[in-house]
Amino acid sequence: RAQLDEKENAALRAATLQLQAASDEGVELGAMQWEVITAKREAGEAQQREAAARGRLHHVQAVLHRAHLEIDATAAAGHDAAARLAVAEQEHSRALSEARAQAASNVPLSQLEAAT
Repeated sequence: RAQLDEKENAALRAATLQLQAASDEGVELGAMQWEVITAKREAGEAQQREAAARGRLHHVQAVLHRAHLEIDATAAAGHDAAARLAVAEQEHSRALSEARAQAASNVPLSQLEAAT
């Protein structure tokens, strides 16, 4: 009877150890699966952040391009205005010189009155 109990106890111990080992393996497998799931989730979040950053970059590049176009147009308009101003100054200077020359050749009114 004692030998039978000893065999039964040994068998129960072995079954318990086997069950604990299987349980430990299951826990380790579960932990590994959790790590894989976490890594996949973090990779997905990183891809979303990267896509959002790429979208912001494209938006900023488009705004910068439009600003460059506007600056170019403003610079061209400024150049055109400066050219028109230079032409107007030349015309004004010429007209002023002609008016002064004409005024210099005019006889003063007092001389005309005295001559009459």
